[in-house]
Amino acid sequence: MNKEAETLLEKEGATLLLYGREPERQAFLNKVKNAAWNLVSLLRNNNWEVLDTELPLTGQFGDMPVRGKADLVLQRGEERAIVDLKWSGANRRKELIINGEDLQLVLYAKLLPPTEQWPHTAYFILEEGKMIARNSAAFREAVVAGRGEDHAAACAAIFEKMERTYAWRLEQLRRGMIELRTVRTAPELEAMYDGQLFELLEMKMEDARWDDYRTLLV
Repeated sequence: MNKEAETLLEKEGATLLLYGREPERQAFLNKVKNAAWNLVSLLRNNNWEVLDTELPLTGQFGDMPVRGKADLVLQRGEERAIVDLKWSGANRRKELIINGEDLQLVLYAKLLPPTEQWPHTAYFILEEGKMIARNSAAFREAVVAGRGEDHAAACAAIFEKMERTYAWRLEQLRRGMIELRTVRTAPELEAMYDGQLFELLEMKMEDARWDDYRTLLV
């Protein structure tokens, strides 16, 4: 593990190799090692085996070809699981699951063969060494976000909303309609749509945190 950690630093954290940053480097390595041991323990305790890492996934979303890369794919008998590795942001990942906004994980789950079976999905937060999931069916020790509902039903419902939302937006574009959603315009848009949004992904009511076009909306 020490050898792999040094390789990781050279590839992903070269600034920590600078003179005078030994304390930061050691703290980083300790966190990585702790996360690795926690992840291995989680897999062993729940009888999961690593099926693949950084697995390329391809498929169709509506009429659009899509592709991605699953960080960690696990197997337990006939069950599968996809784990997305994140350095930090535990609270943010919890919110995504609670609000049904873990769209990337749901899409990856849909693309993972066999496509008729929904794998478990989870986030592993490296900084804290914790697994965050919709329920504890895959990982008993996971931090459960939300009501702990069945993962297959939840993923299927979210994916259906993703498809409907995509088709709805595409139809708007075909008609030459472009939505500019900000704190100021959101109430007007909600009133204009008047009941059309119940079967779609929830629209945001606040300004985008990272908006390259913010100055155009002032």
